[in-house]
Amino acid sequence: MMEIKFKLSDRWGDTSLEGYITTSYEKLVKIFGEPNSDGDGYKVSTEWSLEDELGNPATIYDWKSTNLYNDSSYSVADLRDEKKYEWHIGAENKHTANKLRNYILSQI
Repeated sequence: MMEIKFKLSDRWGDTSLEGYITTSYEKLVKIFGEPNSDGDGYKVSTEWSLEDELGNPATIYDWKSTNLYNDSSYSVADLRDEKKYEWHIGAENKHTANKLRNYILSQI
């Protein structure tokens, strides 16, 4: 049986919102390393582009949650200091998103 594992990827697949994971930035950094994108600098300030052991793309990102988008929201630094934040999971399908969520939960 193939081990389920996600790693950083330089391939940016065609992903869209397929789920959520509530955890901290700190825990995601421990699992994947620093985010490999600052997003679009407007709606997204922090993003990891990932792929699973089969090469299926997935992303973890914030969405419209910082003062880059809304002046009354968190600063990027404050968002990253939160102990719990509901991150968006982007994937090509729910199966990959659920697999990523389960992988993260198994690591924290």
